[in-house]
Amino acid sequence: MFHNVKANLYFMAKDTLNSIVIFWSIYLLFIAAFLLLASYTPNSTIMMTTVLPAVIFTVIFGIMLVKETFPYIIKLGSTRHTYFVSVLVYIILFAIVMTIISQTTTWGIMQLQQGLGVGNFEIFTFNGELEESLPLLSTLGYEMMIYSLILSSSLLIGMIFFRFGFLIGGLIFAVAIAMLFIEPILLNVGEFVINMNIFGPNYQPEYLAYVIGVTLILSWMIIRNASIVDQISKK
Repeated sequence: MFHNVKANLYFMAKDTLNSIVIFWSIYLLFIAAFLLLASYTPNSTIMMTTVLPAVIFTVIFGIMLVKETFPYIIKLGSTRHTYFVSVLVYIILFAIVMTIISQTTTWGIMQLQQGLGVGNFEIFTFNGELEESLPLLSTLGYEMMIYSLILSSSLLIGMIFFRFGFLIGGLIFAVAIAMLFIEPILLNVGEFVINMNIFGPNYQPEYLAYVIGVTLILSWMIIRNASIVDQISKK
């Protein structure tokens, strides 16, 4: 199985690496342009963030990853179990890579900002406020967990739509949203969110792991008997 997982990871990396490079390249160009603009407009304050673009990219990336890899890897002879193990490893690697790029980008921007003497440019990151109160390893770990949570959740969404199509997939999400209006469920979800907030007094890091675990279990339940035919495009 090790060799199959390795081959699957190579296929996934080859298929998706360009998307990651293109996203960060375009975003860095935007940041550089606005940093340059800030240097010419000292009386104004320009604020940017790596959080929202990274979240949007990861959500879209995860949803598309299922469609772009699952049917082809299965056709090449891999089992669904091996594919799922490959996805688990890929989530970890993705979180590490995105965190490293995010941290490196933030550091580079700060150095460039200091070098240009631009004081009216602010950039908000996943852990910008955490670095003032927590060790670096804790902030890195939290950012990696957030990326893992977003990617695993978007993969679950992608698997639901891949297997069931828009109609049934949309119905599943409608039921899930409707359940949030049931008070006991809403209270439990609220408690989980509070306990996942690192800024809150009740922060418990294991709650992030619980949510990631649930999304992965649901993903396996959906993908283990899934057809390789996309129920949206019917291909």
